[in-house]
Amino acid sequence: MCLKFTATATNNLKRVVEAADVFGFVEDKQGNSAVTVNPTGTSRTVLAGYGAAIPPGTSTISFIVTAFRESVEMGSLKPRGFKAEPSVGNVENRFKPFGECDIDPYAEGCPGAF
Repeated sequence: MCLKFTATATNNLKRVVEAADVFGFVEDKQGNSAVTVNPTGTSRTVLAGYGAAIPPGTSTISFIVTAFRESVEMGSLKPRGFKAEPSVGNVENRFKPFGECDIDPYAEGCPGAF
C-alpha cells in the first residue's frame, strides 16, 4: 500500500537542498517493520525520495512510503528515526511515483492522447 507522510523539514544549511532521501523506520502494532523496502527492519535504508527543492529554514514536505497491507490493516503505525539527507534532484526524479500519464500515456490531457 502507498502511504503519504507529511512532515516538517528543517534545513539548517545556508543553501537550498535540491532533493533528499528520507530514511527511518515504520513499525506495525506488533513491532514488526511495516515498510516493503526494509521487511526485516534491520537496516537503515531509504524509505522514500523527495524530488523537490527544500529551502533553508522550516518547510512542510510530503512523500510516499510503501507498506505491507497486513501491517496497515492491524491499525496505527509507529514511524521513528526519520531523517532526510540531501540528494541530487535528477536522481530523485527518476524514482518519483508514477503519474496518470506514466500509467496511461493515451489518457486525456497526456502527451500521447489523440
